[in-house]
This record gives sequence, C-alpha cells and structure tokens, in this order.
Amino acid sequence: MKISIRTLLGLLLALVAVTAIASLASAAPLLQDNNPIVIINKPPSNSTYSPGDIISVESVSASPVGIVQVDLLVDGQVYSSDQTPGTLPQVQFTLIQRWLANLPGTHVITVRATDSENRTGQASINVTVQAANTPTPLPTSVPPPTPTPFTCVLDSKFVRDVTIPDNTQLAPGSTFVKTWTLQNDGTCAWDAATVAVFVGGSQMAGGSPSPVGAVQPGQNFNLSVNFVAPGTPGTYRSSWKIQSGDGTQFGETFYVKIVVPGAPTPTPIPPPPTPPPPQPTGCQGAPQISFFTVDNSNLQRGQSTTLRWGLVGNADSVFLESPDGSGGVATPGQAGIQPHQTSTYTLAAYCKGFRVQQQVTVNVHGGGGNGGGAQGSIDGMDVGNQGNGRWLVRVYYSWNGAGGPAQVCASAQNSSSYPCTNARPDAPYAVLNLQGKNIGKVTACLIDRGGREVACGSN
Repeated sequence: MKISIRTLLGLLLALVAVTAIASLASAAPLLQDNNPIVIINKPPSNSTYSPGDIISVESVSASPVGIVQVDLLVDGQVYSSDQTPGTLPQVQFTLIQRWLANLPGTHVITVRATDSENRTGQASINVTVQAANTPTPLPTSVPPPTPTPFTCVLDSKFVRDVTIPDNTQLAPGSTFVKTWTLQNDGTCAWDAATVAVFVGGSQMAGGSPSPVGAVQPGQNFNLSVNFVAPGTPGTYRSSWKIQSGDGTQFGETFYVKIVVPGAPTPTPIPPPPTPPPPQPTGCQGAPQISFFTVDNSNLQRGQSTTLRWGLVGNADSVFLESPDGSGGVATPGQAGIQPHQTSTYTLAAYCKGFRVQQQVTVNVHGGGGNGGGAQGSIDGMDVGNQGNGRWLVRVYYSWNGAGGPAQVCASAQNSSSYPCTNARPDAPYAVLNLQGKNIGKVTACLIDRGGREVACGSN
C-alpha cells in the first residue's frame, strides 16, 4: 500500500494536536470540594435493633481548616450536638454519640460536621428498630382505684441547743462552735445537697452555706457552725434556715445569741433569789480523744464494718457525725456501719464550746449491674424530684481513665430521656437530669469509648 507524502503530513499534524489537547487537560486545575469529610465507622448501615437498645454512633470528621462541631440527626431532626474540646478546631475529630432506639421502624441516622468556616459535610446510614412483641392479653378485670398522687412536704423543726445557750458571754474576737439539734419535720427525705444558710442578724463569720446532708423524715440531727465573736461590745443574734439543693428555704428559723461584755448596762430589774453556786464540771480547755478507728476502711458495696473509739476525757459532750446524721455517744464505744458510698465519719468532743475531733474515711468499691472492676464502678446514686417532671440524679462512680473517652449515662422506667455526661477520673460523682412524671427504677452505667458498659447500678 502506498501512502502519499501529503497524507503522511496530515496524520502527523493530527497526532500533534491530540497530544497538545491532552497536555492542556492534564495541566488544568481540578475544582476542589473543601467541605468537611464525614465517615461513620459504627454501626454498619441496615443494622437491626430492639426497642430500648442504645445505639452508639462512632464517626470520624476531617477538614483542613478544622472541625468545631458534630451533630447527630435522626430522621432529619437534631438529636444531640457536640463541640470539640474548648471549641478549638481539630483537623480530624473522632466522636461517639448515642441514640435511644425507642421508635419501631426504619430510621435515617446522619452525622453532620461543621468546620471553622461554617461549611458542613455529612454521612448517613439506615437502621431498623423492630416492633416490640405484643403480649397475650390477660382476662379483663376491674382496675384498682387510682391512688391519689403523694406530694411530700419539706419542713424542719428546732429541738434544742446543744452548745452556747442564749446570752452566753464571750470575749471579743473569740472563736466558738454553736451546735443545734434539729429535726426533719416534713415528709420529704433531704438529699445530700441540703445546707444551712444565714438569713438575718449578725453572721459573725459563720460559714454559709454549711453542709447538712441527707436526713430522713422524723430523724434528729446535730448541726455545728463555727463563729467568731464580734470585737465590739453588745448583744448579737445570728439567724439561720435549712435550704434544699434547689435553693428552697424551709422550716423554722434557728439562731445563736451571745453577749460580748462591755455593752451599756440595761435598766436593772429586781434580781431573783441568789442560787447556790454551781458545782464544778471538771471540764476545762481542750477535750482529749484517746483514739477513733474503723475495723476495715476498704469495703465492697453491701459490706459492713465497725467504728471504735476510746475514752474521751475533759469533755461535757461527745457526738458521732456521719452522712446519715449525728448523735451523742458514750465513751468508750463502737457502732456498726454499712455505707453505700465512700463516707467520712467524725468523732467530735466539746468542752464549753471548745471542739476537738478525729475522723476516719471508709472507701466503698463496686457497683450494681455487671459489678464493675478495676476499670471503674458505679458506687451509688441519689435521686431527687425537682418538680414539673424533672428529676436530679447524682451518680457516685469511680473510673481509672482506661478506655476513654468514657461517659456516665442514666435511664429510668417511665422516662424516654437518656442523659449522658463525660466521665473524669478525678470526679467523685456526675449530675444528670431525667424527664418523666412518675419515673421508676433508675439505672446508671459507665460506658467506655467502644460503647461497652464498664459498670452499671440501680437505686
């Protein structure tokens, strides 16, 4: 076959043109999408769950300008939002978010990331929540009468003065301890956040608020507050009240009333017959506590131990103070205890207002549910009704930091809420808020990064 020179030149020119076009195409810049990239690691799409399961959604978000916020959406509605620590942009941010699977059907779970320039990127998966099994209907019976809702009442009552009777004379600037015996005179149990607060008169450097702690209805307890007598002569009165954890003051006002010598002499009244001189009490100066110990200072939850104390000399009264209240004791003596959480116990001795004390701490380990272990435990909880369907849950826990980041989460019967908060190795407890009018048993769990329940406990 013969090819003419003209035809050959035409083919060469066509080849050069194609090569030039390809070079220009390869040199042209690509249009880049700088929106955040989101990848959902867990769970796999089209996973199936039962009603009440907790779905842990693990995602990784990335942006060259830094991620600042990640939102979890269920069926297009924002369920929870999490910001990066300190709201500082992170080029890559890994996060675990949780959703309580309480609605049967197929749902779209979306993780949406926002970067520091307010651009967003997202990824979605489908999950299916199976319908609950319908129980076999029972024979129709007459329902019992609906009980009348019970609303408890907060109240307190003054019982007696333990130290510093009214009009006690004290030197200017001297320190003293006032102790009252009070009673929970209402129908509500006071929680651990209950305190005493100054409400009127002269505060005299009294610590306000002063801790009271948990007290059961009808229970008597002793409250002690340290004061400093004013430097100016006169008669002084300091009035106090009990206050609940939400700031509500209630009950009778109680007070301490002292006289600093040197005040103007009041109009004299005829004196009563002179009483015989008082017998010496034999108590002068500081009391002396020989010892105060505990048989076992490290317990597993549910175990008991015994407090022991020796003879206390040079004292007119001795009190054993515990998280459950205070009361006078004889010396020497002992008392069995079964704390549900780590607690401190105080043996306090008084001599004419002079206080000396010794303390022991009992550490309580282990929680409910799977019992916990070396990694962490749920050690107890307090649940308080805040009104309007709000419940305050204080969860006592321990965590050694392994498997972090970890969370403390709570759920309850008759409540659809599932609040969580980040766990810290140095935190003694976590505070959570549940929603529900008449909630039942409350369960709290320590959950590690992989969604595994390290420990659980119930009230």
